[in-house]
Amino acid sequence: MTEQAARNWLSSHRGVIPALEVHHRRALEVLEDHSCTIRDLADVIALDPGMSVSVYHEANGKLHRRGKPVVDSIHSALGLLGDSAIADLVMQHKVLNETHPDALRRQSYHQLLSRSYHLLAQLDHFIGIQGIRAVNEIRSAALLHNIGEFCACLFDHAQYQKYQEEFRKLGSDANSARPIFGFNFHELGRIYAEKFYLPALVIESLDENIPTGRKARLIQLAADLSHQAETGWYHTSMKATEEVCAAYLNQSLEGFEKHLQQVAIECARRSPSMTFCRPRPG
Repeated sequence: MTEQAARNWLSSHRGVIPALEVHHRRALEVLEDHSCTIRDLADVIALDPGMSVSVYHEANGKLHRRGKPVVDSIHSALGLLGDSAIADLVMQHKVLNETHPDALRRQSYHQLLSRSYHLLAQLDHFIGIQGIRAVNEIRSAALLHNIGEFCACLFDHAQYQKYQEEFRKLGSDANSARPIFGFNFHELGRIYAEKFYLPALVIESLDENIPTGRKARLIQLAADLSHQAETGWYHTSMKATEEVCAAYLNQSLEGFEKHLQQVAIECARRSPSMTFCRPRPG
């Protein structure tokens, strides 16, 4: 029943996930710089959920209609598109400041993206411990792990604010969205991922159960950690999450905790969203 509720919600809340202005501007600069390569452009787009979804929808949509396997990284997807198609996709993509003039909604989205960048930063640490080499694939999927919540935030912000209030009371629980929306964000994310031809690893990471795949599990752990961190580092739920992560990665808990916080601090300093979220003087 909750999956059907998510499908109904998505059918009545259609919209394009806009690009962050900083990423869109940089993508345009790369397009205009003839010394840059497709890889340079992919590195920019791979940090922006909105443009990433558009690239996958375009490239994987064509592959799906031809009965061919879809690709699982922005770098691979861009390699399937012609120069003119890539240019049109970037230039025509909507930008957050233009599509959502209300400051509160933009701020919520920036904060949500900051969490996603924290997820990526922690994931990079996990990838290093595990010795994983397919970095583009796992990072592309991880950026879109919160895709259901992106949609809720952008397309139904009043309800999303109610969810945030519940989250502050209940802690990091995907099911805490159900009393507000009638579904959880993982359910919505899986439906959205299938509709827009996102990589299979995105869908696997959104499984309600613990996935058997190592990459999907690492994304889940980094996502749980980054979400818990929004309410602090020293509460019971965070401690439990840290213990699960340390055990899975075969790390000592004390040293692991210290490094997690160092990663979070460094990520906050580098996040593109920090300039928006920082309070203005006066």
